[in-house]
Amino acid sequence: MRCAQLIAPGRIELGEMDPETPTPGWSKVRMTHVGICGSDLHIYRHGGIGSAKAQFPFVMGHEGVGVVEDGPLAGRRVSLEPTISCHHCEQCYRGNPNLCLDQRFLSLPPDAGMLRDTLWHPPDLLEPIPDGLSGAAGTLLEPMSVALNAFDLLKFKAGSNVAILGCGGIGLCCLVLARFFGAGRILCTDPLPHRREAALSIGADYVATARSGGQLDTGDTGDTGDTGDTGDTVRRPVASDQASYQYVIECSGDAGAHKDMLTLAEPGAKIAIIGTPPNAEIVLAGHEPRRKGLTFYMVRRSRNTLERAAEIACRLPLEKVVSHKFPLAESQKAFDTASGYRDNCLKVVIEL
Repeated sequence: MRCAQLIAPGRIELGEMDPETPTPGWSKVRMTHVGICGSDLHIYRHGGIGSAKAQFPFVMGHEGVGVVEDGPLAGRRVSLEPTISCHHCEQCYRGNPNLCLDQRFLSLPPDAGMLRDTLWHPPDLLEPIPDGLSGAAGTLLEPMSVALNAFDLLKFKAGSNVAILGCGGIGLCCLVLARFFGAGRILCTDPLPHRREAALSIGADYVATARSGGQLDTGDTGDTGDTGDTGDTVRRPVASDQASYQYVIECSGDAGAHKDMLTLAEPGAKIAIIGTPPNAEIVLAGHEPRRKGLTFYMVRRSRNTLERAAEIACRLPLEKVVSHKFPLAESQKAFDTASGYRDNCLKVVIEL
């Protein structure tokens, strides 16, 4: 069957792989759409992520939509939960399949991902997607379920102010959920102007350019200010004593964002860390976390949240998050676009 396979860091080719041996009780799924995630880009650029190193050729992709070909959901379009837990360990018994001690995760080496024609998957990890949602937007249900896990951990309260650091796919999913859950003031930060503009169009009240030193140039939607030499919008700064938030969600993995999240958090704030740092290190500098009494939550994938993501998907502006679609034969171009943030891309989706 067809697949898009990584043959070396930065190089993808259309190839063939042997069909999987059917697993008793599992369903065959014909893949139709796969989104490119930040973790895919780590593997694409470096040939691995953390200690998980790919053996080439390697098939990526874990944000998938497909059509079930047999079993109880035959004929239905579904989103696939990529974490396959063991159901027998202590964490599984506690209701934490995302923390399973013997889990598999599609697209994390050595397990092949979803950029292939078909795969077999447990039926209980297949979630029907709403008829009103496109297949491309349906790929966002997986990152949306991760974002929901973050909001669950934070015990987010309506009316609260929230800062979201990083406006890639997961950051924008956090943004639409924050607005859906009735957040008060929402600040989004990102170094890329087109991502900041996207955040404003989707529901942010304020946007900011993240600075590696932890200082933020923030602005509101009411004053676009002057235009710099690059054509980027320069927004009116907001004094630092006005920019504190009860919740901060870090979605970039960037060391500068790890400083910014401490600056933005008000005393007693809760911080959720979703982003994967490229150097496998998160540094909490100085005494600020202790002085402010901050609480940190490390967000590990989704936690029984895919069904809820599907239930609310049609009430969220997910179609606005998908900016580019490529056929499987152009997977190299798709990854180059996503990796280089080309052509003002937000979420890049590959269609099979």
